[in-house]
Amino acid sequence: MQEILKSLQATFNDSDSVCFFVYPNFRIKLFNEKAASNSLVLHGKEIHEGDSILDFARDTKNRIDGKFITCFGRAVSGQQVKQKQQIHYNSVVLDTVSTYTPVRKSDEVVGVSIVVSIEKPRS
Repeated sequence: MQEILKSLQATFNDSDSVCFFVYPNFRIKLFNEKAASNSLVLHGKEIHEGDSILDFARDTKNRIDGKFITCFGRAVSGQQVKQKQQIHYNSVVLDTVSTYTPVRKSDEVVGVSIVVSIEKPRS
């Protein structure tokens, strides 16, 4: 498992997207600097290992947690999911593309890699 986590962290650190590795129980294990800074700006709080990702999904004006739980559950079941959606925060609305990828150790899904890309505004 340590090798998986090390590889994910290296990939996350090189990404301009918001990245998380989350256990099937919704607890955050890894996240990148972009996720940490976005948490402060958009949610007004720090993110920590062990936090529930649902606390952040529920902290939106348009309550994206239902869609999040559906996509996350499909990834835990072994399917990669891509979800385009608009997220309404208190101060900003973002068009995003989230990719939920099952992370396996042998044949078992041990968690989900979540990568959230913010789409550029249309001119």
